[in-house]
Amino acid sequence: MTRIIGQLDGADGPLNGRLFIKAGGSFIGAPDKELVFLIDNGKVDIELPPCPPALPYLVDYRERGDMRRLAYVERWRIKAVEEMSLDEARGLVYGTVQRREGKGDAIEAMALRNELQEVQEQKTKLELRHAKLLRKLGDAECRAAAAQAQSASLSAALMKEKAKGMAPEIVIEERVVEKRVTKDEHRQELAEYRQQIELLKQRNAELEQNASAMVATTTHFTNLHAEIDRLNSEKQQLLLRIEELKNPVRRSSSLRNEAIANLNKLTDG
Repeated sequence: MTRIIGQLDGADGPLNGRLFIKAGGSFIGAPDKELVFLIDNGKVDIELPPCPPALPYLVDYRERGDMRRLAYVERWRIKAVEEMSLDEARGLVYGTVQRREGKGDAIEAMALRNELQEVQEQKTKLELRHAKLLRKLGDAECRAAAAQAQSASLSAALMKEKAKGMAPEIVIEERVVEKRVTKDEHRQELAEYRQQIELLKQRNAELEQNASAMVATTTHFTNLHAEIDRLNSEKQQLLLRIEELKNPVRRSSSLRNEAIANLNKLTDG
């Protein structure tokens, strides 16, 4: 077993969550199932069986409460040594042990750098897309709230107008009563009555105007529907006429005249 020690940072600093590791293929000592390690304050101190360079471990990690699907974006290569650093396992630095420098090592290092760059670009794109989706969600929620408020306001206005239209028309006949006014309070009471009568007259006039407008609107819509029906009927007639012109049906009289003309041509010939 190889001991791996180091510091692992998440998106917002030292990782506080779980580290998920699984073998990248079958090799001697490979774990049968996924390994999960608890990480506090980014400190990593775990042991793993060494793996061949061509079959690295697949690694991913999540903060506490992060329920996203695992992508296993990192590849860890564990050497057959007693202890190695986390950065060396991740391919970020080279260890102090002796290595055989050669073309293969250079190619492997270049592949690791390219893979790390691709992973970082993919992470940046995902973060930008996530922020964009959050902005879209916020805008959609604002528009929905505004539409709901507008709908409620329109519904209240329509209900108010409907209540006004359904209110019974109140007509109060003015009765003239001859009475000798001798006190100021009687004069004031009479003035109030007259004011109420004027207000009722104005209300009746408004109701009559609204009723006339409703009747005119209903008549207008009725005329529009009648005009639409007439235009649809004319359209159907035109379509039938076009079909008749495309596929003309010859009458029996024209066929008989054509046959007689053909017989005359044969006889003259």
